[in-house]
Amino acid sequence: MDMENIQKLIKSICVIGTSICLCGCSEKNIINNQNSIDTLSNIDTQIQSYQTINYSYQKHPWVLLYDDKEYAFLSYTTIEIYDEPNNNFTLLKQRVEEFNEQQKQELIDTDDKNIINNLGYKKEYISDLDPYTFKHTYDLIPCRADSEVFSYVLYEQWYTGGATTSVFWRPYNFDSSCGRDIDFSDVIKNADIIPDIIVERITKINEQLPDQPEPIKQSQDSCITNMYIMNQNRDFIADEHIKKIPVEDSFYEYLREWNTPDGKYMIWLLDYDGVWFFFGGSENRAYGIKILYEEYPDIFFDGYFHSNPNGDITSQVTEIQEAEKQIRYLH
Repeated sequence: MDMENIQKLIKSICVIGTSICLCGCSEKNIINNQNSIDTLSNIDTQIQSYQTINYSYQKHPWVLLYDDKEYAFLSYTTIEIYDEPNNNFTLLKQRVEEFNEQQKQELIDTDDKNIINNLGYKKEYISDLDPYTFKHTYDLIPCRADSEVFSYVLYEQWYTGGATTSVFWRPYNFDSSCGRDIDFSDVIKNADIIPDIIVERITKINEQLPDQPEPIKQSQDSCITNMYIMNQNRDFIADEHIKKIPVEDSFYEYLREWNTPDGKYMIWLLDYDGVWFFFGGSENRAYGIKILYEEYPDIFFDGYFHSNPNGDITSQVTEIQEAEKQIRYLH
């Protein structure tokens, strides 16, 4: 084979490889990602008609025992996307299966020895501890499920004794047509003013929050779960014991420092009508603020945002009854 034919063969292989990686991804995601613009002309992008996705999720609880004493409670969550006519979300389903396996493996890795060693306890002291002194659980909060975006957030809780539970948010933003993670830069084109917007929103929300933690009546029209409260504008989510949120200069500087164009340090979630930004730490400091597309269209790329045709994500999502409790023993 002469050199000219070799070059043609190499070029063909590169084009095929690129097509395999990007075929099926939403065209807007490819266009918004500057690194992929040059390859767009080589791809026969097949745009799906708009569809909603129905799915279920289930919590899997594990209890750790020592001398028949239940000293730790763990759980992980799995997702199942339903098969439906004209549903071609094979790659998304594969990505969700990867998530399921990762969740289970993380729980397995949080084994007895790891818990005891990391927390400084010796095995013989477990019998003196209160039941469920250790707790590590995940609750899934559905957000969006359609042929463009599949997004949800995990509400992670760590309890190791004492007065408070540590809380973390784990958001997931998938392109429904190919299963890849949606990048912050695919959605946000002007991140500079996000800290100012968040501080402004929190300042207004604080007018409705107590100075000290106390139960707040949950909104009956919450489109997420009964575990969380939302205001009527559906752009604030929090633990029911939330209190006024500090917005002093140090918080603003924290936002400025962690607000980068790639969103590497921001905990964000793509919704139908905007983007959530989450903050954690403890139960009475866990909350999310949504920046609405209609209020700040200049900071977003067009194409991602519209109303949910079903009106409420809960009509698409089923929470399956908790799986049978698994028992593990510390020897």
